[in-house]
Amino acid sequence: MGCLKMFGVLAVAIGAIGCGEAASEGPAEPEGPGGFTDDAIPEGRHHPLNFAEPSIHGPMAFGQGEPCTECHGDQLDGGTSSISCDTCHPQGWRTDCVYCHGGQGDDTGAPPINLFGDVTRFDVHARHVTETIHSAYDCSQCHRQPLDVLSAGHFLFGDDSPGRAEVNFAGGLSPEGAYAEDGRCSALYCHGDGRGPTGSLDQTRGAMACNGCHPDGEGPSEGWRRMSGEHAEHLFRGATCSMCHREVVSPLQRIKIPALHVDGAVSVELLDGMTLRREGSDISCTGGCHLGDEFEQHNGRTWR
Repeated sequence: MGCLKMFGVLAVAIGAIGCGEAASEGPAEPEGPGGFTDDAIPEGRHHPLNFAEPSIHGPMAFGQGEPCTECHGDQLDGGTSSISCDTCHPQGWRTDCVYCHGGQGDDTGAPPINLFGDVTRFDVHARHVTETIHSAYDCSQCHRQPLDVLSAGHFLFGDDSPGRAEVNFAGGLSPEGAYAEDGRCSALYCHGDGRGPTGSLDQTRGAMACNGCHPDGEGPSEGWRRMSGEHAEHLFRGATCSMCHREVVSPLQRIKIPALHVDGAVSVELLDGMTLRREGSDISCTGGCHLGDEFEQHNGRTWR
């Protein structure tokens, strides 16, 4: 479902009148499941008088209990009803994610606000779509992201589970990832050690330090031996992350450029006077290196 349907259609029908004659009376009193009953539909109309209310129109459209396209056409441009959805919806609504969901605090379309005007249970959406220790991710990291309201797999065409927001990691950094309905993710590159799909996370977990995903210079030291190449030797001898990854992390262990962190690549920038050489999978460095109280000259030293 992706961005436009990721978690609902909150405001799909603001200003809509519905099929049939224009309503001259006030909205009917919502009753029963779905917000109305058949006796709330006046003669000559297909929808009840209160169908323009987002709390009525939104859930009906999102759940597709009565497919919009049956009357309004496959392009929502009128169909047999001769009433285009563009007549009531504002210009640009078809590609405006926040017209249907999200829009609280940012313009990404990510919840917390969902179809029913509620705060969704996956409350870490905001952290994923805003720049923190990584760049602001788009919907495609965790969902099939549609181009507009008519995209296949969104909510009008090819949606096999109306009313649900499917999680699909295939288009993001963690294509092998899996999501459990209770808010747990597993087999992730993100939230992992950077060497493969090793990460897992429960959304109820609070804020984490760097070593919540991968070992770092602050320990615990037993994790250093699981890191690649000569990480363990350097860290046991007092090296810091910023000595080899200074473009990304500061000496105070703070991320300097979020776009270079958790981006699917390893950024290496050595200290002044040192050079890195890559030949396929072979990596070596040359230059002077301070490890703790010792100074050591590397001459084509291999990073095994």
